[in-house]
Amino acid sequence: MITLPTNASDDEIFDVVRRWVDLLANGEFDEAQASLIRDGAERDWPPELVAELISSYELPPAVDTGEKARVTKVGDARVADIHPRPTVARWEKSGRPGVIGDVHFDLPINGI
Repeated sequence: MITLPTNASDDEIFDVVRRWVDLLANGEFDEAQASLIRDGAERDWPPELVAELISSYELPPAVDTGEKARVTKVGDARVADIHPRPTVARWEKSGRPGVIGDVHFDLPINGI
């Protein structure tokens, strides 16, 4: 599991997210999920579920090519009329030790 200090910058956090996205794009679902989940922790998002959810994702009609959905590497993605949402929300208090916020990052799907 990748851990960052509580004072990690947004850029440091997004670097981890980009590596995770690229693992998904390479079909390395086990490695991607292992990078986010502590060893021995319950897996709410097992790799098989992540792969299934991505492949069944429905693209907006304007960009739907009829292909099964797949994650695109961050560096290879292009943006059409959809704007990615890379944000970090930091919480003042958290009920979970070591958790200080959340990240929103739209997955690039089928090149977009």
